Amino acid sequence: MKSLIKNIAKSLIPNKLVSYNLPTQQVYLTFDDGPEPTVTPKLLDLLDLYKVKTTFFIVGKTAKSHPKILQDIHQRGHVLANHSYYHVKFNNISLKEQLSEITKTNLIIKQVTGKKTKFFRPPQGIWTLKLLFKLFTLKMTLAHWSRDSLDCRNLTPQEIIANFKQHPVKNGDIILFHDDDEKVIAILQELLPYWLKSNIKFSPLT
Repeated sequence: MKSLIKNIAKSLIPNKLVSYNLPTQQVYLTFDDGPEPTVTPKLLDLLDLYKVKTTFFIVGKTAKSHPKILQDIHQRGHVLANHSYYHVKFNNISLKEQLSEITKTNLIIKQVTGKKTKFFRPPQGIWTLKLLFKLFTLKMTLAHWSRDSLDCRNLTPQEIIANFKQHPVKNGDIILFHDDDEKVIAILQELLPYWLKSNIKFSPLT
């Protein structure tokens, strides 16, 4: 049933409301659940090395504890986006609580960037039409993903790398990674040069 609903959303809801992938000639790397002080700075250095810009979906409570990392993400040219404040499952809290999670994290991002963030990704990708309507009134897009790296599963970096090589990314893909585990560094140390050699172009969500 979840898969059916997702497929309907992909076909009927415009990208400016819910983005699963985008009709572009670029690929979008996204990172959830950070910032993590033992991982995110290393990831930023790696992205700088290959001149790749991405989107970080931050958890508000974590970001509030690490403002310098948040500033570093922004200053290096990446996009800061909203991944809720406490990272609780949205089907376990009320719509009012969901909106509080969003607005509190929006404020943290605005304090760093001086601008309102345009993108929100709910924890575990759980959302409702009521939430989607509220995001529309906030002029925000719900950013899902078309490729899950599976880096939060019990898989080795080499297994994840092999999966991407066996099933290549496509233009318009929004790829889900997480920057709360050093596994992502090992994965992208091999995949970034591989993708760039394959003429893949990367961009943050805009």
